[in-house]
Amino acid sequence: MTTSTAPSMPEAARVVVMVHTVVAALLMALCLMAAQRLLPTKYWSDVVGMPDLEAIVPKEFGEWALLPGTASAVVNPQLQASVDAIYDRVLARTYVHRPTGRLFMLSVAYGRDQSTRMQAHQPEMCYRSLGFIVPDPTPADLTTAFGVIPVMRLNAAAGARKEPITYWFRVGDRAARGSLERNLERMRFAARGYVAEGLLVRVSEITPLPAAESLKMQDAFVDALLGAMSPEARAQFIGVEALRRH
Repeated sequence: MTTSTAPSMPEAARVVVMVHTVVAALLMALCLMAAQRLLPTKYWSDVVGMPDLEAIVPKEFGEWALLPGTASAVVNPQLQASVDAIYDRVLARTYVHRPTGRLFMLSVAYGRDQSTRMQAHQPEMCYRSLGFIVPDPTPADLTTAFGVIPVMRLNAAAGARKEPITYWFRVGDRAARGSLERNLERMRFAARGYVAEGLLVRVSEITPLPAAESLKMQDAFVDALLGAMSPEARAQFIGVEALRRH
C-alpha cells in the first residue's frame, strides 16, 4: 500500500511568493502613510475667521424688513442634535415684502468643517425627512448685480403647503452648486493643507402662487440682500470668485 503526498512547492516559488507578500504589505503601508500625510490638519476658518451672521446680515434692505418674533427652520428640529455637531453658526429669519405683505424665509448655516457630512443635510433631504414631496433639485444661475450665483431650485410640497426654494453653498472662496463642485473645492483646499469652511444659504416662500413667480421674487430678494451688505459680508455669501468674475 502506497500513500501519495501533494508535491511540495519548489523553494524558488516559495521565495517569490514571500517577496510578493512583503512588497504588497510595504505598498499598503506606504499608501496609508501617504493618505495620512495628505489629510488636512489646519482649518481655513482660523485664517479668515468665522462670520458673525447676526451682524453681517441686515435686518432691513430694499423692499424687505425683518418680521420680529419669527424665524425659519434650517432643518428638521428632530435632527437638531446632529445639526449642532455639523454647523457652527446658524441664522434663521423671516422678512416681509412691504409692498405685498409676502413673507420670505432666509436660513444661513455656517460650518468651519465642510466635510462630506454636510451633504447629508442638503435642503431637499431635510424637507423629505419632514414628509415633504420634493422632486430632485434643478440647477440654475441666479444673476445679481454682484455676479452670477450657481444655485439649486426646489419645489417642496406637503398637502396644501407649497414652498419654492432657492439655495446654494459657498465653500472656501467659491459658490458651489452641487456635491461634485463642493468636493472639488474641498480637495483644492486639502491640497494646501486646509479643511475648507463655508456656508449654506437658503431662501424660500410658502405661497399658493406659481413657483416661477415666487422664484423670480426670491432672485430680487437675494440681489437686494447682497446690495445691502458690506463687500466682506458679500464675499462670505457668494465667494470672492463671483466678485472677481463680475
